[in-house]
Amino acid sequence: MTQKFSYHIFSSFWIKVVALFLMTLDHVAKFMYFNGISPQIADILEIIGRLGFPLFILLLVEGVRHTRNFGKYILRLGILAGAVLLGQIVIHHFFMDIYGFYSPIIDLVLCALTLYLLKQRNKKSFLAIIPIAYILLSFVVMVLENANDIEIWWFPFYLRSGYNIFALLISLGFFYAYPLAKVMMKNFGNSVDNLEGTAYERVFVNTLMCFVLFLTVLIIYLISLVPYADIYHIAHESYSVLAVIFIFMYSGELGYNKNWFKYGAYVYFPLHIAIIFLFFLLI
Repeated sequence: MTQKFSYHIFSSFWIKVVALFLMTLDHVAKFMYFNGISPQIADILEIIGRLGFPLFILLLVEGVRHTRNFGKYILRLGILAGAVLLGQIVIHHFFMDIYGFYSPIIDLVLCALTLYLLKQRNKKSFLAIIPIAYILLSFVVMVLENANDIEIWWFPFYLRSGYNIFALLISLGFFYAYPLAKVMMKNFGNSVDNLEGTAYERVFVNTLMCFVLFLTVLIIYLISLVPYADIYHIAHESYSVLAVIFIFMYSGELGYNKNWFKYGAYVYFPLHIAIIFLFFLLI
């Protein structure tokens, strides 16, 4: 980017730092719920933590758009998903019942595959129906559980995409904000070549992303009004719309990206879960 406005203060590095912090608060809240500790404080932490997931989707979209080797990118996500899955199985079956503690990494893997396949713009794009079908199946299964007050064991909770439709809509909206921004710039009578890669394009893209997040939360709210369809606990999930504060100030720049931080961010996810789990196990 050749220039940026003064309020474009968050590079991908800072978006990731904020997202990791918010995710940690959310997971602390989850373990507080499971252990029956200070539910009022847990509510506050979870509400704050809700802002994190849209930021991870933003990073995912940027990763899919800019990665030079999607195979390595999805492999890293896959290894991370496997590590988290193993930890969830161990905790659930040997220590505590954490039914409903879904891994957002599965959502990220499925959304990354969907975006990558759609990006091909050829016959491979039709394969995007596979991860999309998996996402929709997760949603249907969770609604059926709510409606019948049962646990569907043939599709374990730790294999599902917990954010499912919510994650899919945001990722698609964020991804297509870029080509839509070009259309909007043309309609404003500007030369796309002159504005592409500038702070002005960033304003268009960020604004569209903010609108997508607002619209998605509204859609999820409307879905929650259908009996048994409030699988997202919209009273808390609706606060995720406040992530627009960070999205609007996103600079589009990579920022600090040394290998220790790049790969450390992947390690942090299972590591912080293990630390939080051990802490609550000890107390």
